[in-house]
Amino acid sequence: MKFVLCLLTLCLSYVYTQASELKKDNTEDWRYDIECAGSGSQGSYLVRVWSYGKKPNIPSDDMKRNAVHGVIFKGFSGDRGCTSQKPMAASPAVMEEKADFFKAFFADGGTCLKYADIVGTPEIIKVGKEYKVGVIVSVSKDVLRKDLEGAGVVKSLSSGF
Repeated sequence: MKFVLCLLTLCLSYVYTQASELKKDNTEDWRYDIECAGSGSQGSYLVRVWSYGKKPNIPSDDMKRNAVHGVIFKGFSGDRGCTSQKPMAASPAVMEEKADFFKAFFADGGTCLKYADIVGTPEIIKVGKEYKVGVIVSVSKDVLRKDLEGAGVVKSLSSGF
């Protein structure tokens, strides 16, 4: 009986550990859209990030995470008087190549949060059985690029092509 109880405890501990490593929010699959929201202050982008979820109350950290991810890996088109911005990363494969860096970077409480500030109140739209939640986020692009260059994640703009 002790063996069964010990085995059950071990199994539950493993399942809990694995579940806690998975993101419980909408950033697990990076389900979001990003668009220009106007001109930001010097050294920053002002973007609207639309995150998708089963509930309308998407945490602000998830919205910030999505905005930073979008600046690094998606970029955004230029409309509303904005200039189109290419992603900072040369390729989406960088996320896999630098997986250890990005796992910590985008983790709960990760350093990605220091580059983003929410500037407005969320706009919530019900789409079928889920919600699309949009918010304007200011992303400190210059500091983000400098730190990513320093970590060897993206190439310097002054480096050759």
